[in-house]
Amino acid sequence: MPYDLAHYIPRLQTKIVLATLIFLLTIVSSPSLALVAKDKKFSALIAEADLILVGTVQEMHGRILTDGLIVTDVWLDIREVVKGEHNEASYPLQMLGGVVDGKHMKVHGAPTFQRGVTYTLFIKGNGTIMFPLVGVAQGQFRVHQDPDTKTEVLVASDGRLVVGIGKNDTVVTEPSLHPQKHHGAPPRTQRRNSKPLSLSQFLNEVKDRLSP
Repeated sequence: MPYDLAHYIPRLQTKIVLATLIFLLTIVSSPSLALVAKDKKFSALIAEADLILVGTVQEMHGRILTDGLIVTDVWLDIREVVKGEHNEASYPLQMLGGVVDGKHMKVHGAPTFQRGVTYTLFIKGNGTIMFPLVGVAQGQFRVHQDPDTKTEVLVASDGRLVVGIGKNDTVVTEPSLHPQKHHGAPPRTQRRNSKPLSLSQFLNEVKDRLSP
């Protein structure tokens, strides 16, 4: 059964949104410019998100809007909803950029997705803003099975393993000699005596912050 996008996401209609998209399109055409977002505290990721979920990418479809901009609908099979309301089995995330009939639109620094990969996402303003993740790529974590502990862990958008939540309320990641994006297996890292934070531990941290 095909997914019905109209059931979930409103069209981008306001002049403010379109003007911002057109401005960003000029950024895309310049290889010297990239999307940069202000660093977010862990508490801000949680507080600003409309929806926090764990889901696996099943489909991605690019399409061209009437103004010529390309967007990609990323369809996720929902595994768990941690914050917010969503009762459907699938969820479509609308992102600026993609490929349609050989036409490419890419924004450097924007989140990327892969079919078959599971992500933990902090979503805000889906269907109304260009990149509906809190802090842009900061609101995206890839779920990966750690080869040492055999547990599910999280990989940040820069390819570094999440090892904890710091006393300064930041998501702590361990450095890597060869950081990678969300393509392929995460790099081997120097652990510095710290174990990666498991997915369940991370989600429990989120739930604890949400508890009254």
